[in-house]
Amino acid sequence: MSFSPSPSQLQKARRQIIRSTLIWLPIFVLFASIAVFFLVRALTEESGAWIGFAIVGLIALLTMPLLIAALQDLRAAPIETEGQLARKWRKSDFLIAKAHYVMVGKRVFRLDSHTWLQMPDVPARVHVLHYPHTNTLVDWRRSESDEEVGPAPAARPWRTVTAPLATAAPTTTDAAPAPPSAPAVQPPSFGAPLPPRRVEPSPRPGTRVDPPRCGAPPRDPDA
Repeated sequence: MSFSPSPSQLQKARRQIIRSTLIWLPIFVLFASIAVFFLVRALTEESGAWIGFAIVGLIALLTMPLLIAALQDLRAAPIETEGQLARKWRKSDFLIAKAHYVMVGKRVFRLDSHTWLQMPDVPARVHVLHYPHTNTLVDWRRSESDEEVGPAPAARPWRTVTAPLATAAPTTTDAAPAPPSAPAVQPPSFGAPLPPRRVEPSPRPGTRVDPPRCGAPPRDPDA
């Protein structure tokens, strides 16, 4: 797939590269100069200047790859890359402005909000025209071979296949004769049986009944 970008698209991409160069070049020169100053002081006068040299030198080393990439793309030509759009996201750079990013294959591209909204949803296969070192996007379009990668097919549920149990043929055996039943055992008896209790008849209505006396029996006067 060949691109035919318009002059406005090429100029827009070139302006982004020039702007990156103008941003990172002064920052790198400033921190590199301060790092050299701390290095000279650490070697000649103060040993505590090594801490400042380490901090400032680290910042200079972090900005140097960005500056080199921008300087290389000033003299480079755009290249074409085809791959799967793996991710789309937004985040705030330096807590000021919100930037828009996409990942095509293993390359990360920073886009403006209009181009980011025009990009298809993940997953999709796209063809992009960009600069090789800063990944500055010039143009993009969907891939003709695979316009959109559909979701993976759902996994079929696993079925447990159980084999039928083999039924064994019944076997006949001669039944043994049942053992003779044991004679019944009578429970043992303890002592002679008690005589039946005599129940006094209840008195008739109107009959005088002497109450029982408690204490010693009355004394006989003839005794």
